[in-house]
Amino acid sequence: MGPLVTDYVGEARFGFQIIEPELATLAAGGRILEIGAGTLLLTERVFRRRILASRTVVDPRGTWTSLNWISVASVRRIARTALSVEPAFDQTVLHRFVSRAIGDSSFQRRHSPLIRQAFTLLDAAGVTAAFKLVPVSIQPVMSCRLERPH
Repeated sequence: MGPLVTDYVGEARFGFQIIEPELATLAAGGRILEIGAGTLLLTERVFRRRILASRTVVDPRGTWTSLNWISVASVRRIARTALSVEPAFDQTVLHRFVSRAIGDSSFQRRHSPLIRQAFTLLDAAGVTAAFKLVPVSIQPVMSCRLERPH
């Protein structure tokens, strides 16, 4: 578990370095929209070996280490403690991701056909609307809005 904790701590620092300067430049009432992707525990178990062993990725190790593992909890903590703002997370972002996987040809070209097939089956079964109910803290994608107080 040591490397996982190190990754999360590093991402929290990285997130603060990115978010803080942007927020500092905003006028009162200004907004920042940050979108992050990746849940380390899920992605590591599913994709780590595949990425590192890939013959089509130019720099597999560099690609793996460059992925963004910042979590909802890290963004929430940074926003509240270091920036004194309350983040607003979009709980529907996973549902929108799934909808794009089903119906957006540009999105489909960049992702595995298996993703589209799986989500199409779930949609046909009437399950995809439930993705709107998944708590933001466990979604594999994140959409967050920060607003400087008036």
